[in-house]
Amino acid sequence: TADVRQGHRFEILPHQAYDAIRLSSGMIPAIPWLYHGSLALRENGPSRATWRQLRARAQWRFVDINLRDPWWNQELLTEVIQGSSILKCNMEELEQIIRTYELSPASTLREAMQMVARHFDVQAVLLTRGAAGAAYGDGANFYEAEAVSTAVQDTVGAGDAFAAGWLWSLFHGDAIPRRLQRAGELAAAICASSGAMPDQPEFYRTIMARWTKED
Repeated sequence: TADVRQGHRFEILPHQAYDAIRLSSGMIPAIPWLYHGSLALRENGPSRATWRQLRARAQWRFVDINLRDPWWNQELLTEVIQGSSILKCNMEELEQIIRTYELSPASTLREAMQMVARHFDVQAVLLTRGAAGAAYGDGANFYEAEAVSTAVQDTVGAGDAFAAGWLWSLFHGDAIPRRLQRAGELAAAICASSGAMPDQPEFYRTIMARWTKED
């Protein structure tokens, strides 16, 4: 549910279906990219065991963490983030990670992102900042992008849309600045509609067709 003053409130119940995802190891092929969050891994049960099998078969991992109290702890966070290819988080989550692991204060955003990347041996950090835009940092590069202007209905689903736009752009061979731009465009489009996922496939087809034409 939305809270105008404090963003969103989430009522997350224990022992849900996504806590018991099972998959036979014989069904798991080699995986180029594994995209996952952390909420479904909150219980050290079937879903986490399945994730470990998938992780072992993945060449790259895109981790979109979800720090929803009380459904995370330092042990889980370490296992989920460690060695990932891309860690996506928002500003609040980045600050929470720095506090949790008692990392040294950073004087710039770039330093903070690089510090987290080094601590977890992560290749890159992708940061969403709401109205302040987004940033990307790896060992050699740092990019920032302004937020795409839009008439906001609500922000539910914006983070997932940002990740989807980034990955679409990555898979189409775009440079990092273009990936940030397109991720921001899709997130803004979601913010301009009510709910996390428009139920009309044409919504997505129109955006992808425009991007393809631009290429």
